[in-house]
Amino acid sequence: MQTDVRLPGRAGMIRSMKPRPLCRATRKEPVQSDNSLTRPWQTALPDPLFFYLLIASFWSSGFVCGAAAGVTGQAATASERPSSAIGELAVDKGDDLTKLESLEGSIADQKFQDVVPGLTDYLKSHPESARAHYDLGYVFFRTHQLGPSVTELSASLKLDVRNAEAHKILGLVCNLVGRYDLGERELEGAAELKPDSPEIHYLLGRLYYTKGVYPLAKREFESAIRLKPSYMKAHNNLGLTMEILGNNSAALENYTVAAQLNQEQRLNSEWPYVYLSAFYNRQEKPDQALKYSEKALEKNPKSDLAYFQMAKAYRSKGEWEKTVDAAQQAIAINPKTPDFYFVLSFAMRKLGRSAESQQALDMFRKLEEQDAGAERRITNRNSLDPSIALRDDE
Repeated sequence: MQTDVRLPGRAGMIRSMKPRPLCRATRKEPVQSDNSLTRPWQTALPDPLFFYLLIASFWSSGFVCGAAAGVTGQAATASERPSSAIGELAVDKGDDLTKLESLEGSIADQKFQDVVPGLTDYLKSHPESARAHYDLGYVFFRTHQLGPSVTELSASLKLDVRNAEAHKILGLVCNLVGRYDLGERELEGAAELKPDSPEIHYLLGRLYYTKGVYPLAKREFESAIRLKPSYMKAHNNLGLTMEILGNNSAALENYTVAAQLNQEQRLNSEWPYVYLSAFYNRQEKPDQALKYSEKALEKNPKSDLAYFQMAKAYRSKGEWEKTVDAAQQAIAINPKTPDFYFVLSFAMRKLGRSAESQQALDMFRKLEEQDAGAERRITNRNSLDPSIALRDDE
């Protein structure tokens, strides 16, 4: 997640710095006496229509042959590496445990390509093995082969519908193709089956945040932290959720805890500092924002968002040359984010470099139009600016 808001229908060169809700939640949630929200999900066999809709999403979202375009066969990014139930699921009476454990050892060693032929052969002789179908579905997910992953995970669930981990991975596949409605169903099912999993609550919180249902995101992040107080990412994401809900003190508290945990656990993540920098930019405290953007860049010199926050801090201080330099650094790392060009255009204009300012503004508008088109293809939600929208590489 990140912060600093892009609003529809804005005018002029200076844009709002205050996070606002992405959209209004239209669904009415039944409330229990303990103030928790009831979950409508019930354990049931996978609906064939569900998988038809999901596979259709691959085509409408640019996913060809069941794999993310451009990354077929590659390992997933850090945030796409969820915990797994590899080696933990019950075996069927017909399973060959020795053979399965040997194959699962290769999965544990992340030899994903090597293990696919072995699991495929195993399933030819053990087609009723829910565990082997799950193992293969997990391997396909980790290598971005999403279509085959859906096939194997659904086969596993047909044999063992109470496999929370299969529901979890299937929910993540749904999210990757923008089918948040289907992802919500699967992640809620996983949480129902495995309520003591901080990771599942965290992933469900991210889903609710992405959908703009912030009170539910808050609930899930708090559940994750209650189950695992040292969960750095959950504190980070809860901080952003509290900020968008208007509770800045709680937001700062969670950002600060996340930064402390990051240091104590030697996680070497730039994200707590990116969030703190963005927070102080919104509070119009550019010196503090610069401090944390520099810390973020110490952790990750290739953080486009750290440079973006640095550029905005320099903009607030009226240091236009430094604003230009930081914005150009962000663009060099990630040339596809419209807001970077917006800040660059503003600084260029202040320096009297009108032609370059217009060029940056034209690029901003072009990318905005592309973003809007992609957003409409995936979901009907309004888009968030790069500092408040969730990123997969967090």
